[in-house]
Amino acid sequence: MRSFYLIPLILTNIGAIKVDSVKEVFRNTGDVNLALLTRNGCNDSTAIMEREEFFVNSAIWTVHQFNYLEVVPQLDFGLSIYKTCNEKQQYQTIFDLFQRHDEQFLLGLVADFRLSSKVQRFTEALDLDVRQTVKCPIPLIKASVALLGALNWVENVTVVAPNDIIVEEFFKIAKKQWICIKNNIVYDSAIPVKNSTSENVVVFGDHNSLTSFWQNSDTSNTILVPLDSSVLKATPENSYVITLNYHEQLNYTPNPSLFEIAAPLVVYAQNLKHFITGTCNDTTDKLKCLRNKFQGTPQSVLRPSQIADLLKIETSSINYYVYKSENSSLPRKIFSYNIFSNNLTLLDNTVELGNASEPGCKSDPSSCQKQCKNFASRSSVGFIPGDCEIRIRSESWVFAFLSLSLLGVLFCIAILIFLLVSICRRNVLEGNPVLTMLLLVAVMLMFCSILPLSLEGDKSTKESICLARALAITLSFSAAFSLILSRSILLATASKEIGFMSHVAGPVQSFLCLFIFGVQAALSLQVVNRCSDIFRGYSFVYLLSYNAMLLLLLLCLCPLIVKCQRNYKEGKYFTWAVATISILWCVWIPAYALVDQQYKDSVLCFGLVSTASALMATIFVPRTYLMTIAAARDKITSTLPSLSGATSAMDIYRAGAQPVYDCVNVAAINAVTVARAGVTPIQQPDLYSCPNLPEDDDFDVRCATPIDDDKVTRF
Repeated sequence: MRSFYLIPLILTNIGAIKVDSVKEVFRNTGDVNLALLTRNGCNDSTAIMEREEFFVNSAIWTVHQFNYLEVVPQLDFGLSIYKTCNEKQQYQTIFDLFQRHDEQFLLGLVADFRLSSKVQRFTEALDLDVRQTVKCPIPLIKASVALLGALNWVENVTVVAPNDIIVEEFFKIAKKQWICIKNNIVYDSAIPVKNSTSENVVVFGDHNSLTSFWQNSDTSNTILVPLDSSVLKATPENSYVITLNYHEQLNYTPNPSLFEIAAPLVVYAQNLKHFITGTCNDTTDKLKCLRNKFQGTPQSVLRPSQIADLLKIETSSINYYVYKSENSSLPRKIFSYNIFSNNLTLLDNTVELGNASEPGCKSDPSSCQKQCKNFASRSSVGFIPGDCEIRIRSESWVFAFLSLSLLGVLFCIAILIFLLVSICRRNVLEGNPVLTMLLLVAVMLMFCSILPLSLEGDKSTKESICLARALAITLSFSAAFSLILSRSILLATASKEIGFMSHVAGPVQSFLCLFIFGVQAALSLQVVNRCSDIFRGYSFVYLLSYNAMLLLLLLCLCPLIVKCQRNYKEGKYFTWAVATISILWCVWIPAYALVDQQYKDSVLCFGLVSTASALMATIFVPRTYLMTIAAARDKITSTLPSLSGATSAMDIYRAGAQPVYDCVNVAAINAVTVARAGVTPIQQPDLYSCPNLPEDDDFDVRCATPIDDDKVTRF
């Protein structure tokens, strides 16, 4: 599998691999090694270079702590840092690491920037595990809200941010502190210029955008929040800046930016420790065990508190600082904000703060609901009302598939109403309608399974949405396939000589269906606590392999049931449905495996909607038509004169408009016989309660059990 992807990718990018040399800026070799791809030194800005230097120092310090604390006993960690300023250097660096993998056991790569889709596919082809740093602006958002409260800027606040996620989090946190957000601005590249001094503004951005903003705007009553934790040396006058300690570049100490790079590194170390503990024996060589059995580490996200516990970091020292520039050239450090305790501590008693008073929203919540966006029933950025952290995705394909699913559900409801009305009017004579109704419910669930794919949330709800996606998709497919397969197995094994009266046991079919469905349910429950890994790469294809196997079994059974006439020719329509679904699955399953990560959800929606539509179009629409025609034809034939040519009950049965396939009701056949031909009703003993046939000459036993005309035998 590796060579299949490796050859075309290397041939495509052979020019990139030979152009630039690998620029290694740091190396410390160990038993197991990690690699860091950084852009440190690629930018001419001094402030950005200092921030990237903090980042590199954090990675070196983290790996040093692994070895000092012996996180993985008997194994030392090594770290190599590479400067990759462009995509060509990224290709060359990754390929060089792959070539040295046999000499040095490479645990994984970490990039402090977003890799392109081509580079990501290149690393996957080489079986190299690559992860990106974790960007989390929530501590900065909490610090800015705490500063607003300390300055008593609780009314007429405007938040300016580069994306909706920051605005949504700011709304939620500010609402808990009774701070009124009058306006919000989401910008693309340049921050809008501020000219008015009548409002309090909180601005989020990177170093370049914030520098351009304060040079062209009135910065009074403004809080500047660098998302890249860069240091704004020339702090604008009468403004506040929330960032790292200005003097940490002289002597490195752990800071909040540490957790961005430490998060993936700690995951590597922790997963490696768990693997060695559970797989490798104490007597075997750990490194040899890793080379033979290690298959990579699952994706996971650790909280900052978990990282601090593992690295033995004193949490009281992990602070952001608030600086204010007035008339002097050097800014004053006036507050410190601890990201673990969420406490804002005053460091300079000479600073003048606003008079503390009860926020207006706390005293009059009704007026805030009308004037403040974060207190309104529905925020301007698309949150569902209330404190729910779930929202509908904004992509156009989401609404297209939602519309198709809604249309499919409405069709299913219409067919369900038709079935219920037909049952109440006693028009349904072929088969037990329970199977049809259960299959119809399964199709409706399949249409509704795109709802979890249409939602997204924050960290607290992301795992729940992911679990709902995995269970809804796999179980809805399995429910429909298990119903059809259990029915098809019994139809294929029924006697063909007397096909109208062959036995199909309802309890056997029910337990067979539950067993087939239960296997998929057990497999799907394995995604609990590791759901985020399922939708990356090919893992979800493996989870769907059981459903694919059920579809393959249905294909094998189709030739055996295609001529079955019972229950409105369900054998023929099952065959059409299975053939159509097989073609669709041969299209969307490979597409899901080959497309980029951003298109996988849309392919899953296509698979769900197309499969459900195929079942509805090939099974329920023809069956509904046949039921309607049969009911109308029965009304017509019931008004015609009796058939004089019929001489037996079976002749009249075959000539009737509604043959009975799944149940034999002797009383019903007698009634049809007398009404249409006037012949003598069928008189025969109850063969199911009498073990011997009446014409058996070897036994003179007569059935004493009286015939019950209302007895119904299901098969």
